[in-house]
Amino acid sequence: MHQGQFDREWRNYQWTRWRYRAGDFESLKRASPAIPCRHGVYIIHAPAALPRVRGLSDIVYIGQSGGGKRGGKQGIGPGNSGPGRLFNTRGADEVVREKVEALFDGQDFMLECTFVEKDDPELLEARLLRAYFEDHCELPPANRNKRAVSETV
Repeated sequence: MHQGQFDREWRNYQWTRWRYRAGDFESLKRASPAIPCRHGVYIIHAPAALPRVRGLSDIVYIGQSGGGKRGGKQGIGPGNSGPGRLFNTRGADEVVREKVEALFDGQDFMLECTFVEKDDPELLEARLLRAYFEDHCELPPANRNKRAVSETV
């Protein structure tokens, strides 16, 4: 479920989708077709919308791989001798994602990725987070990126 500014920003890109069962995030490592080891942005969607400060949204997390000054070799999916950025999330972001998954035991979540060649994934992620913040007055539940909020206000 997309709304307002986020929807307008999201529509600028082509998205590929994969599904996984709540509590079985690791199954994405065996997805068919495989999640590419390419730079880009990814979004995790819950099976149903969650209440936000303003409105509702099914978006649990927005992340990126290969952006910023360092860029890096790590793509979204596994490869280049690494697990892939998607599987390298830890701390509060991972804990919140797992808690949201527990709310929907046995249901399917969706992973949505856009792979970019020219755009900086970090800048695209920041635009999506700012648009989400504008729509909902807060970041997605599993995002704790204070910088995105401070750049918004």
